[in-house]
Amino acid sequence: KVMGANQSLQSITRIIGPLLAAYLYSIGFALPYIVCALLSVVALFYVKSKYHFILEHIRSRDNLNVSS
Repeated sequence: KVMGANQSLQSITRIIGPLLAAYLYSIGFALPYIVCALLSVVALFYVKSKYHFILEHIRSRDNLNVSS
């Protein structure tokens, strides 16, 4: 199920991404790059906000592997 959902999302983004980039390019030649940079910054802050959760998950997983 997860692999199917992942493949579906990848297919949708392969359709929407180029269309959106072409539209943004028609507005301004640098706009697709600016939007991409902004989305990357948003993703960076999202991952940074989840850093402690991710770190605790890794530590608990490693503790489970050491004790078994």
